[in-house]
Amino acid sequence: MHLILKRETTRPPGVNALQQPARFDALISEFNEERPHEALAMRMPAEVYTIFKSL
Repeated sequence: MHLILKRETTRPPGVNALQQPARFDALISEFNEERPHEALAMRMPAEVYTIFKSL
């Protein structure tokens, strides 16, 4: 996860301080809602961990 986070959000860095958090948010959304994870039997974390959806 950390290597992906670094590669996807900092190279190249955001143009300004507002763009950088948006890149992190987009990556986290993709990582949790679109990418299947082998450790979760090829399910997305959002399918497995539903406790935060109600907040």
